[in-house]
Amino acid sequence: MEHDVMIAAIVREHPWMVPLLRALELFDGGVTYAHGWRVARSMLLLTPSAIDVEEVSLRVRSALLHDIGKMLTSREAIVKPAALSDEEWRSLVLHSRVAP
Repeated sequence: MEHDVMIAAIVREHPWMVPLLRALELFDGGVTYAHGWRVARSMLLLTPSAIDVEEVSLRVRSALLHDIGKMLTSREAIVKPAALSDEEWRSLVLHSRVAP
């Protein structure tokens, strides 16, 4: 719970993140959004306490938004409960390379 408070404080310090996080949450019913929060919690657990506050903030922001490119891929592939086709898998793998 302490980590969630820290993550929320970082988001409040960077209000431009709020619409992006909300869009991620709406995109696939919160699956990718929740994953980002789990990754951010992991970042806090794995980050040495001696690291600069701004570095911690950068790591948390990066964790929260690391899958933002998924919104430019097929939503159906992301929420699909069955195995992905080869084409769907290729599309999903490329989400990290999508550039605006």
